[in-house]
Amino acid sequence: FRAGWGAKEAAGKALGRGVLGGPRNIIVESIDQSARSLKLSLRGVMSETFPEYGVGGASITAHWRPLRNQVIVLCILPLETLS
Repeated sequence: FRAGWGAKEAAGKALGRGVLGGPRNIIVESIDQSARSLKLSLRGVMSETFPEYGVGGASITAHWRPLRNQVIVLCILPLETLS
């Protein structure tokens, strides 16, 4: 599912560090097809680096839109949760 992979990449970029430890450290918790959004959370080294988004923390929301045969994904993080 391209939107899930794109959401993981977008979240890593929004956090400014990339996908630390690999894509398994960003978990797709839920998908809302009608809103074209995904909720993500962090595990492993990602959670250790950004504990505010780890287990029990804030979720990360990513939005996707189809564009021809590709998917565009955008992830915006609230400033108050970033250190």
